[in-house]
Amino acid sequence: MEVIPNIGREKNIDEDRSNSNSPWPDLIAIGLLLSLLLFLLVYKTLLDAPLMVQFAAVKQKARRLL
Repeated sequence: MEVIPNIGREKNIDEDRSNSNSPWPDLIAIGLLLSLLLFLLVYKTLLDAPLMVQFAAVKQKARRLL
């Protein structure tokens, strides 16, 4: 039997790179989501800060009355 060469079976390096199971895109997406969540929590806390100051003042007035 004659050996048939592998014509047209050369590896395409770019295709191999795009099909690789690299965890980096997933890690970047998770990192972006976590940083967005952290930013929203900090932003909400900063927005609620005046309310907490008012609540503390009301609590202090209530203690004075009692």
